[in-house]
Amino acid sequence: MRNSILLLEVIFSIVLFSIIMVYSMSITLNLFKNHKISTKTTYENLLLETTRLYLSKNNNLILIEYKNTVLYYDNNILLKNVSLFNISSLNNILDIDICISNNSNCQNWKIKIDV
Repeated sequence: MRNSILLLEVIFSIVLFSIIMVYSMSITLNLFKNHKISTKTTYENLLLETTRLYLSKNNNLILIEYKNTVLYYDNNILLKNVSLFNISSLNNILDIDICISNNSNCQNWKIKIDV
């Protein structure tokens, strides 16, 4: 009788441990996926922000060229994987719409041009 109760306790412990492990692995996997997505978004935002700062410091924006998902400045690659790039000018302010990574991260910039 005592051995059967002990065996039942062991089986119950193994089942309980298995359930806990499955749920903890599920939570860990979910956290990992969320972290990966968050890291990608943060990296894309950093790319866009550094590009915006670079363009705002270099007032010669005539040298910007966009072709085949690549943004060039003075024939040098400035930003890759650009899915949308529109630029318009009103008075001394440039309005730039830019999206990267298949429109997953889009921004609108207003850059003042020194004339």
